[in-house]
Amino acid sequence: MEVAHDGVISVIFNQQRSLHYDCIATSLFRDNVQHYLEGGVPTDRFLCIQAFADAPWEGRVLALNARKLLNELEMSWSHLRCFSVDDLAIGLRTRAMLAAAPLRPGLRGTVLYRSVNLPIPIDLTASRTLEDVFGRFITDLRDLARDTPGRGRLMVRGRHATAPG
Repeated sequence: MEVAHDGVISVIFNQQRSLHYDCIATSLFRDNVQHYLEGGVPTDRFLCIQAFADAPWEGRVLALNARKLLNELEMSWSHLRCFSVDDLAIGLRTRAMLAAAPLRPGLRGTVLYRSVNLPIPIDLTASRTLEDVFGRFITDLRDLARDTPGRGRLMVRGRHATAPG
């Protein structure tokens, strides 16, 4: 499969500031939450993380509850951060995003990345743990959620690789 990913960057923001992020990295993080903490299929435990990762498929701005997202990030990251990069998981939706599929797959599932022959636009050679892969992004995202006042909303504007700039 040829990788059609073009470094698609999306944005999540509150009233004070924004964070630009790579859609593939976000999708891979969701895949690892799904693989290790949800038994390979999504549950209602991480709805904000799922919605955030799927934002590029939505074609509209999404509103996420900042506190719920922060709670999900805290819970999931405390479990995943020390996993070996050799145990990185990848899901069907991430694979579809890499191929610039026009539609989000209805099926959900994950496998270990090492079991598929699929390049990803993330250099894993210097990484030992998932902390090395996702740590900076998770820290920035948690800070943004913490800085959102009260019961504030984080707005997510995703862009799919096949969507116009």
